[in-house]
Amino acid sequence: MKPLFYLISAFLFISFSSSATKSISVLAKHPIWLKLGHYKNQPATISYITNASFFIADNGRTDPAAELKATIHAFNNLPSMPCRYPARYQWLKEQGLTFSMPAAECPKLKQWREQQAIHSVSLVFASGYMSNPASLYGHLLLKLNRSTESKNKLLDYSINYGAHVPDNENGLVYILKGLFGGYKAGFSDQLFYRHQHNYGEIELRDLWEYTLNLNERDVAFIANHLWEILGTEFDYYFADENCAFHLAQIIELVIGDQLTSEGAPWVIPATIFSRLNTATYQGQSAVKNITFTPSRDTVFAKHVQSLSEKELSFAKQIFAESPVLKNESFLALPVHSQKAIIGALFELVQVKQIQKQTPVKISELKNALIKARLKLPMGENKVKFQFTQQPPHQAL
Repeated sequence: MKPLFYLISAFLFISFSSSATKSISVLAKHPIWLKLGHYKNQPATISYITNASFFIADNGRTDPAAELKATIHAFNNLPSMPCRYPARYQWLKEQGLTFSMPAAECPKLKQWREQQAIHSVSLVFASGYMSNPASLYGHLLLKLNRSTESKNKLLDYSINYGAHVPDNENGLVYILKGLFGGYKAGFSDQLFYRHQHNYGEIELRDLWEYTLNLNERDVAFIANHLWEILGTEFDYYFADENCAFHLAQIIELVIGDQLTSEGAPWVIPATIFSRLNTATYQGQSAVKNITFTPSRDTVFAKHVQSLSEKELSFAKQIFAESPVLKNESFLALPVHSQKAIIGALFELVQVKQIQKQTPVKISELKNALIKARLKLPMGENKVKFQFTQQPPHQAL
């Protein structure tokens, strides 16, 4: 009986090993595994991520199968590895793999991801910024939404992808290095209100937020993968391998290849949003809703548009000479007109202060406006502006 027993055991072992090898071979070519390693297929399989510390296998950057085998081995032997690669761990468990090590607690990951639960994901478009060549066509951010009706939006996080550029870099050098891969780049996380303040209040850029129609599992999967790649490095190329390309590829973890195409000579944010607007997710639109946040400059323009011809004339006179605020002709205007004029000029003051134009004159005008406003009854004019700026998906 023993020879027969050994023969059957050997057959089963060979069959299991062959099946396991085939399974790993199949999983190593799976689109999700390739995206988790940020592998590109042309002209050869290699990851966009350049720092070796991200990969477990020595040749993991160029061999997805070797990286998969090393990952499985690590999950079976090192209890800390699921905390370092939570998206890999989540996906491999969903593929039916089991590991000998028990699931770790991962306190740092839980604090980052669950201290205030992430309930949805958005892509945010910031309009073009003439002072930075890399932002002429706009910028793309990924937003992790934590706020609720009872929790402030200040808790929302944003994920930014950008080049690591030295301070005071020469403009021409910046352009050349940006075009030809002379900079390293990477992902960073920050409270979103800081980006919103910088873009809307400092750089005077409008924001459009596309909230995605993702389920709880996919929101967690994206958050887990972002944890994995914070601190990784990429080669930065202004034209194609830029913020739009790499952030869109993260969303493709859950919606498939609907946003990017490898080998395109350039990728601009508007193209990504155009594709996102027609993308589908589980049979529905991938976009749940679009929200517009105007910049300080756009709000000022709306204030000006809301003024009557007479009110606009007074606003121009006051901007030229602030003592006009004390003239009988201005004080004779209806209260709502005085409030509208002062409100518009307050917005202009904010814009001029940001632009650091004629600081002494603007400071004097601001003080005069405050004194004039304090003499008027409390309460704002109830004007609800309708903004008509086109969202980025309609810009192409």
